[in-house]
Amino acid sequence: LEEIARVWQATGLPKEVREEMLHGIREEVVAICDRCLADHKGWVREQEALIRERRQQLAALEDSLDEQADLPDQSSATLVQIRADLDLAIEEMTQLQDRRRAEIADLSEGIDALA
Repeated sequence: LEEIARVWQATGLPKEVREEMLHGIREEVVAICDRCLADHKGWVREQEALIRERRQQLAALEDSLDEQADLPDQSSATLVQIRADLDLAIEEMTQLQDRRRAEIADLSEGIDALA
């Protein structure tokens, strides 16, 4: 805007032309802001959907393992942090599930060997 004011002073643009230019600039800025806001709202919706999916996935793992995931307090966390926390918890629970499956397989082999 400072550059525009400098050009106006140097060229002596009439008031009507300056007002028309300001109106055009204002409309373009509003349109850009509206697009950015719409993009952000879309991103938020996507993150919320991913978080819902992750929570369902984590709940299924917790049910099948009869364990509760250790999640940090999410009351003031960002969507990105919540998703990262859920991803980590899912990874940990999946690893626990894999370990338990391996233990069961080992026990089954041991029982089969005794029989």
